[in-house]
Amino acid sequence: MIRRRLARVVAACALLAACAACSPSPAPAQPTATAPVAAATTERLQGAQVADAVTAAYQSASTVHVRGTVPNPKQKGGSVSIDLQLSRDAAAGTLALGELVLPVVRAGRDYYFQFTAADVQIAKLAPSSPAGRALIGKWVSSKVQMSLFKNMPGDVVTLLDYQGFMGNIVNAIRRNPITDNGTETIDGVSMLAYHDNESATLDVTATSPHFLTRMTAPPTSQGALTFIDWNKAFTVTAPSPADIYNGPIGVA
Repeated sequence: MIRRRLARVVAACALLAACAACSPSPAPAQPTATAPVAAATTERLQGAQVADAVTAAYQSASTVHVRGTVPNPKQKGGSVSIDLQLSRDAAAGTLALGELVLPVVRAGRDYYFQFTAADVQIAKLAPSSPAGRALIGKWVSSKVQMSLFKNMPGDVVTLLDYQGFMGNIVNAIRRNPITDNGTETIDGVSMLAYHDNESATLDVTATSPHFLTRMTAPPTSQGALTFIDWNKAFTVTAPSPADIYNGPIGVA
């Protein structure tokens, strides 16, 4: 019974990841543009050069902090919130869809999802019940509870993978022709600004390497993503065994 109920939360997690893998959409955003010290080379980029430059920049780095919102294709006007620190072999942060707030950790090939009181209620468990109390604050491991996670879609893995996440972002940039929209300054940092024919926008640092700092989608949608702390080191530690739920889920 608990296994079936927890599967509901995993399904919601999968929806979160699928939504977060979509292109971002616009909303008011005031990003703090933080990028590594770059060579003092300013150049105008046109067309496919933008995606090429963004690719070269993220491939030269090893970490980024992504935050903001993307549209929820399953709910008109709905959105998914993202706050993730990504590196080449680790990730940490939160995903939020309505009342579902899901802390996530990736340590190497292991993925962990923490259950909050709201998540337990989504699993149709009373937070005050013995099963609910056993789950709240605990992490569920995709490695240990394999029967629960064996059908997890690739979106979850891609979302918590630096290379995969940024690769999807660059693909989104390449999908539509973009137009030079001049320059702007965000928090004292000079940016090259672009928009497409639907008024979606993106900003990249004006000096090389050209790090992506912000993306929004057409005004018909909601949300925006900002990309900060490029190459800023952070530490991710897998949950301790005492913090991992080992209740009656069953393993494959």
